[in-house]
Amino acid sequence: MSENTTAEISFEQAISELEKLVSEIENGSLPLEKMIDHIERGAKLIKLCQGKLNVMNSKVELLFKDDGNAGEFREFDTSSERSRAAAQAATVSANQDDLPF
Repeated sequence: MSENTTAEISFEQAISELEKLVSEIENGSLPLEKMIDHIERGAKLIKLCQGKLNVMNSKVELLFKDDGNAGEFREFDTSSERSRAAAQAATVSANQDDLPF
């Protein structure tokens, strides 16, 4: 995958490509130049994944930030009925590409 498409790939695609790069590096049969190229590409993929995780974390915090308690932040609690309902609503919205924020 070329550098130009890094921002266009999904988190899952980036992880898959990163795993392949790591496997090829660990194999030890790459020439030095190719190994360095793999490391550089891997660093870009890691940065992309971290950015996507940060965005998702922010969205989750927004979903659960106001639980009717004056904006008090609450950790995600899967046993909470409100948390389950909000997570389900977020999944439905994400599947429809119609995010409310």
